[in-house]
Amino acid sequence: MPEKQRYWFVFSIFLILIFAGCISQNSSGDIGDGVDDLPENTTANDSGTIIINAVTVPPGQAGSFTYTGVPTGTLTIESPLVVSDLDPGTYTTTQI
Repeated sequence: MPEKQRYWFVFSIFLILIFAGCISQNSSGDIGDGVDDLPENTTANDSGTIIINAVTVPPGQAGSFTYTGVPTGTLTIESPLVVSDLDPGTYTTTQI
């Protein structure tokens, strides 16, 4: 009997956090990382987006992946999980 082929899934989660003005350059040329360093036209209430994208090895394996927390939802290889209009902060999500 031929040996069963094993597939190893590798999930790469790309969390792309886009918060306008959260990192800015101040007048001294130093990079800032706080609300005090926000440009005049930016407030601490600007929103961002989180994108979770699954990648499998070998590529193209079928399946869906469910996440709880923020963001919550299900994604497939063809359709990432996207959550927009998030306030700046720390978010935790877990694949179940």
